[in-house]
Amino acid sequence: MISVSGMHKIKDLFIQGEYAGSRFDDGSGEKNDKAWWVNSKLRKEKLYIDTEYINAGPDYPGRRKDNAGHRAYLSYSLFKPLWTWAHNQKLRTNLKDDPARSTDNTDRIELGSSLSVKEFPSLSLSYQISNSDSEKAGALLSDAEEKSVVFRSHKALGNSSVSFDSKWSDSKDDIKLTNTKTSEYTTRLYERWQKTNAWVGYSYNTERDIAQSSNTVLETREAGFIYQPMSKFSSSFSFSNEGVKGEKSASALSFDVNYEAWDETFFYLEGEVRSDNKDANGDWQVWLTFKRNFDLPLFFINVRGALKGIV
Repeated sequence: MISVSGMHKIKDLFIQGEYAGSRFDDGSGEKNDKAWWVNSKLRKEKLYIDTEYINAGPDYPGRRKDNAGHRAYLSYSLFKPLWTWAHNQKLRTNLKDDPARSTDNTDRIELGSSLSVKEFPSLSLSYQISNSDSEKAGALLSDAEEKSVVFRSHKALGNSSVSFDSKWSDSKDDIKLTNTKTSEYTTRLYERWQKTNAWVGYSYNTERDIAQSSNTVLETREAGFIYQPMSKFSSSFSFSNEGVKGEKSASALSFDVNYEAWDETFFYLEGEVRSDNKDANGDWQVWLTFKRNFDLPLFFINVRGALKGIV
């Protein structure tokens, strides 16, 4: 798998993109596919715009595959401590319309505002509407709408910081004939030292199925740290455990190591192991990446490029 990326800045506008191609054999024959990504950011004193588009083919062996979508984020400061924002995101799967697979579509809109004043916790409140549907071989499998209110808060305390997030949702699916109300509460604690950052988190979610008159409790525990002893080397590890209360849980362990061997030459090692406690072996993935930055020999445009190879 090889990718080429580039970035360009025009005053307050920053544009970057990446194109990747892959070829591999998973035992069923040789496959090749591609993926591309474009992102642009505009940053002003009172205005911030961020747009992104990604397309990853069905046979692309990356973390994202068989999906395409875009997102657009706009934020504006009404006055110094208060910002308002709008966010829209759309995603589609099954890009080749394989009749043996389902096609999922998601469309989410979020409107919100945030307030940040020194010596006080930063606060934000938003309202979300998410519509999703799933179709297979011309048959509609689901058609859901979810409405949510989200509250977020964060407070820095010296080298430490703490956050508390909550989300209240009401979802309904006319095809599956479901109607649920969900409450999610998440708290995280962060600590910073000279060369290490660490965090722990806990989430408690309750879901009430009105149609079935049942309640489900989902708990998530997470922890991680980042270690950077020098500017050219950094590493991070994270662990999470999630499951329905009273039942077996699933866990995930991920890590990445970044090293700048020479000027503008980098090596990345990333890995992920997942287990649902049903398969003793679990699922694992490892990525080894080589990256070399270079300048395009075009005197009339200032473009920064990069060449990456991934095994």
